[in-house]
Amino acid sequence: MPIPLSKLKAAAERERMKKMLIEWHGKNNGALEIISHDSPIKSLNDLNIDFMQQAIPKNVRCQIDLSSRWKEIVSPQFAALVSFSSLNDDGTLFLEVRHSAFLQEELLKSADLLIDRINLKLGENVCKKICFVPNGRNSLNRKKYGDAK
Repeated sequence: MPIPLSKLKAAAERERMKKMLIEWHGKNNGALEIISHDSPIKSLNDLNIDFMQQAIPKNVRCQIDLSSRWKEIVSPQFAALVSFSSLNDDGTLFLEVRHSAFLQEELLKSADLLIDRINLKLGENVCKKICFVPNGRNSLNRKKYGDAK
């Protein structure tokens, strides 16, 4: 893969600055002085975040985030009966429900609250509606089940 022109220009500018600093401060001090003129050093965590944002689509990152933080987003009692299944590009969240009575009693009443809580925790408006599916069914079979909000 060829080096982008912007990177080549930045490297040429750095070398020009380094030569000028060596002339001004001498060989030993000038070579060290270039550090103060470099761009800030990024931590590995920052580089990892930048890479992840470029390499992994937003929807997939949201699914990973939801899956890993599910028990933090909802209560332990709720997580025991309802598990995260998937999130579509259109913002439909699919949740697997372990007990149908719980679905009728609690979930349908609190769907809007759950959507708000998920969007608050993820810092984005990624969840727009919820579709509840029976436990053991994945979101690939979602067309068989009606959406609930």
